[in-house]
Amino acid sequence: MADTPSLTDSLIPLQGAENVRDLGGYAVVGGGTTQWRRVLRGDGLHALTPDDLRSLHDLGVRSVIDLRGPAELARQPSPYATRASTAASLSDGTAANPSASPSDGISYANVPLFEKLSPIDMAVSDGSYTLLGRYLEAIDQCGTRIAEVLTRIAVAEPGVVLFHCTVGKDRTGLIAGLLLSLVGVAPDTVVEDYALTERIAGPLLAGFRAAALERGLPPAQVDELLSSPPAAMAGVLAHIDARYGGVAAYLTANGVDATVQERLKERLTR
Repeated sequence: MADTPSLTDSLIPLQGAENVRDLGGYAVVGGGTTQWRRVLRGDGLHALTPDDLRSLHDLGVRSVIDLRGPAELARQPSPYATRASTAASLSDGTAANPSASPSDGISYANVPLFEKLSPIDMAVSDGSYTLLGRYLEAIDQCGTRIAEVLTRIAVAEPGVVLFHCTVGKDRTGLIAGLLLSLVGVAPDTVVEDYALTERIAGPLLAGFRAAALERGLPPAQVDELLSSPPAAMAGVLAHIDARYGGVAAYLTANGVDATVQERLKERLTR
């Protein structure tokens, strides 16, 4: 049995997003695999078409967790947040008809992860800033928010959970790496999942590259910050092992107790 699924199986084809992937099909140490249609990782969902929204609903998506910050939300609002706001604002207190839209009946939560640590913004202010440095800073300084995201995944209502940021690489990559590691996916496989973004999201990354170059960053530095080097995720996992004693201990230290960790394992593997 292969340790990793084929990209054909894991990538969700959408018109308005390039990097939405299923975390199913990964071999788990000790036997078994992560289950399909339990948890998806993704990039920005602001450009989803009505057909995309319907496709995700039909796949079983019932919870969306948006890891972007306020400025990103203002520039590119989530269709799921818009629907949630509309339903919440009905003056008579009645709920919207779940069949009225493919994004109805899907819960939405915004949990901004280290929005002040945008790689491009940090590189502009600190020329020595590196991708791995950014990730380690996030792990050490943003444990409470990371714990909130993973807890939301654990306690979400039945159905598929989709968490995402803008590119689906940094914030999303860290959450995916922690989740896969916790449930027993081997480190090399976790690293491989992280590195896939560079293969998949070429046009999306090209747009970010052009914007970064306009801000005066050296091309080589931009390319490094927008890459998905295996060494970056490998460095994160090594750091967590050395400093915290592993992913489970890291999550425990940040408030994700054994019960919630077990629910995460059940959600993804059983």
